[in-house]
Amino acid sequence: MSVFPNSIIEAECHASGATEKPEIKCIYSTPATINDEATVKALRGNFESYFKENLVETEPATASEDFSLLATAVGAPYVMWTFGGVDPPIWDDAVAKGTVDALPNNHSPYFAPVIEPTIRTAVDALSIGALIFLKRKN
Repeated sequence: MSVFPNSIIEAECHASGATEKPEIKCIYSTPATINDEATVKALRGNFESYFKENLVETEPATASEDFSLLATAVGAPYVMWTFGGVDPPIWDDAVAKGTVDALPNNHSPYFAPVIEPTIRTAVDALSIGALIFLKRKN
């Protein structure tokens, strides 16, 4: 399935002077990434305790990542989360102005996460996740 309706692709080809109708076929796709709710719940409480007001819950997105294939192949639950990478003063200014959506994201050529606190936050979050799920059960 294409992200664009076939009619748009066909119209663009026609407008560009293509002499033949385009052949459109899906050669690869990934499933929707749907977080495991029990795992989200376990992480959320610990993340809230540790990150406090720095934890920002985002709206659901239509993300599709191939990492979910690895988990589902072995029947493992998974959660996809992201780390903020914007310099805190720039983030705070964008929040105050209501322009957070205009900040460059990871698909933008202008995306340039700051090293700190991005690395520290990522390491802390991954460590918390590991400690939650790798602890010994009595």
